[in-house]
Amino acid sequence: MAADPADVSNTKYLRAQLAKFGIDATMADVRVSHGICSIRGSLKSMKGTESEGGDLRAIVEQMAKGLKNKPGIKDVVIECSYRS
Repeated sequence: MAADPADVSNTKYLRAQLAKFGIDATMADVRVSHGICSIRGSLKSMKGTESEGGDLRAIVEQMAKGLKNKPGIKDVVIECSYRS
């Protein structure tokens, strides 16, 4: 079965938002499936960004609030550890 084009588009948007906020998600599983956005694994701040040295958990929660307002995303599930 082929992936839903809306989920593919929203996954790309999610990854772009992580990069915009300076969050390195290379050690995390990031996807949108049936409108549910999930981030699982380890997140850390990218070097040389505003999020470096800041409260990464607060930044991710702020980003999640914004994602919930995007059409096509029903909920955001965050199951990750935060590394410094």
